[in-house]
Amino acid sequence: MSDLVLRFRDLVLLTLVAPFLILLLILVAPVVAFYVGRPLFFRQERAGIGGRNFRLVKFRSMTEARGPDGVLLSDADRLTPFGIALRRTRLDELPSFWHILTGDISWVGPRPLPASIIAKQQGGMLRLAVRPGFTGLAQVSGNTFLSDEEKFALDSYYIMSR
Repeated sequence: MSDLVLRFRDLVLLTLVAPFLILLLILVAPVVAFYVGRPLFFRQERAGIGGRNFRLVKFRSMTEARGPDGVLLSDADRLTPFGIALRRTRLDELPSFWHILTGDISWVGPRPLPASIIAKQQGGMLRLAVRPGFTGLAQVSGNTFLSDEEKFALDSYYIMSR
């Protein structure tokens, strides 16, 4: 499919599910604020199609807890039980739907990664040939149960079969 057809499909599907997504955002945001605190969102630079960076937005799942020296505690120490549940249900990803609207990501494609991780993967630049996705073959094929190599192989398969 051409990129224009895929983009049209993304926008039509987003329009159909937008009322449900907005309702979920309204319900989840105050719960995140209560259990995790402010700011509500986690932002991180990710590499998009053609290597164009964008700032991915998700709900925060970790606190800003710091040690006596003022340094952030480890991820494991900052991840709350609520944050674990938020990640397991993928509700932390809700704000990422905005990126479908802006064209940074598509519904389906390889998950967007930081450019530094892509640069370390042999053949990683292949990921930049397509628009990254909200979900992808690696996510529906096992996600956290897969090694990074298995995820990369599934993403590569998706890209090559497009």
